[in-house]
This record gives sequence, structure tokens and C-alpha cells, in this order.
Amino acid sequence: KKIATVFKHGNLSGKTILIEGHADASGSETYNLELSRNRADAVRRFLEQNEQVDNLNFYVEGKGESDLFNPLDPYAAENRRVEFVVGAAGGRK
Repeated sequence: KKIATVFKHGNLSGKTILIEGHADASGSETYNLELSRNRADAVRRFLEQNEQVDNLNFYVEGKGESDLFNPLDPYAAENRRVEFVVGAAGGRK
């Protein structure tokens, strides 16, 4: 909800926002890739449907376990996350 406030009231109207989903290393590479994409897509749906953030072009991408936040502990909870990239090139909507 906090990020929705930034998207609604920030100077971002018309910008492209990439929503990257990430996973830890606890599943197979294929599973983690799909899981991370679903995670990013769930955030996109929440922002559009529940928070009425509709002034931006959202794209989602699953990164799987390819970009761990904590590479020293591939199974750490902080590796399961969503990140936003403002002004990113288009991807899967």
C-alpha cells in the first residue's frame, strides 16, 4: 500500500514500471522462475485492482533465483521479494 501511494502521487504518470519477482533457491530452477513471475504478477494485480494504480505501464518479470539478495544464504527469506524498476524497457505485461 505504501508503494501504491508513491505510484499514485509521485511524478511517475505514464512511466513504465518493471515489477521483478525473485525467489530463494529452495525449488527447482523452473519452479522458482514461475513462482517469481507469479509473485510479480500478484503485486501488479493488487496495485491495479485494489489500489487503483492505473496511470502506469506495468510489466512483470520472474527472475527466479538468478539474482539473490543474500547470496551467502540462498535459502534466506529476504531472497523471496519483489523489486520495482522505474523507466525499464517493456517486458511481459
